[in-house]
Amino acid sequence: MAISYSTDIVGKFCAAGAWVDLNPYLQRDGVDLTAIPEVARSYTEFRGKRCAMPFLADAYGFYFNKAMFAEAGLTEAPKTLAELSDMAKKLTKRKPDGTIERAGFLPLFGFYENSPSHFAPMAGAKWLNADGTSAIGADPAWKALLTWQKELVDWYGYDKLEKFRASLGDEWSADNAFHKGKIAMAVDGEWRMAFLKDQAPEVQFGVAPLPVLYASHAGAATSPATSSAYRAPPATPRRPGR
Repeated sequence: MAISYSTDIVGKFCAAGAWVDLNPYLQRDGVDLTAIPEVARSYTEFRGKRCAMPFLADAYGFYFNKAMFAEAGLTEAPKTLAELSDMAKKLTKRKPDGTIERAGFLPLFGFYENSPSHFAPMAGAKWLNADGTSAIGADPAWKALLTWQKELVDWYGYDKLEKFRASLGDEWSADNAFHKGKIAMAVDGEWRMAFLKDQAPEVQFGVAPLPVLYASHAGAATSPATSSAYRAPPATPRRPGR
C-alpha cells in the first residue's frame, strides 16, 4: 500500500496492472463511493478500474499581492499566460546589476508548487494518448506552455532566477516567499489563506483562477491569445481540468 500526492500517474499504474483493482473489495465491504465527490472519484480510477482511493483533494489557485498590484497600476489578476508574463515584468524589481530583488512571478519548475502537473492544466496539455502512449512530445499545448515558460525565464535570465531562488533558502523559506514580499504572484493551494492570516495578517492578497493559455478559456475572448509566445500549431482549445 502506498500514498501518492500526484494524480497524473493513476492512469499509467491502473493500465499497467501495477495497482490492483479495488472494486471487488469495495463491493464485498459495501463501500458507497457516491459519498465521495465525483471529481475526486474521476481522477482515482481509469477506464472503470478503481485502482486507488482518494486520500485528499486540494484546490489550487493564483495568489497575488494587492498592494504590489496597486503600486504597479494593476487592478485584477491575469487571466491568460500572456497577461501573466506582462504583469510579472511590471511587478519585478531589480538592483542596478540586474540582481532580482522581487520577482513578479517565479516561472521555474521546482519552485514550491511550480510543477508540470499544476502548469499543464493552464494550457490544457494532456499526458497520454488514447492508446496509453505519451502525448507530451506531440501535443501542441505542451510546446506552447514550455515556449511561454522559457521566454519568461530568458527575460529574467536563468542564472539570475536561480540565484534569486537560492536566496529564498530552504523549502519552508521558499514556501513563505509570498508572505515576505519576495514574490508578487504565485500558484498555491487553499491552505495558503490560513497561513497568510496566521503568519502575515498585514498582507493584502487576492485569489483568482489559474491563468490559461487561451483567453476563451477564461471567458475573456473567443480567440487564442495573440502574443507570439503562445501561438501553437492549430489545435482545438481544451478547457483545463483540475
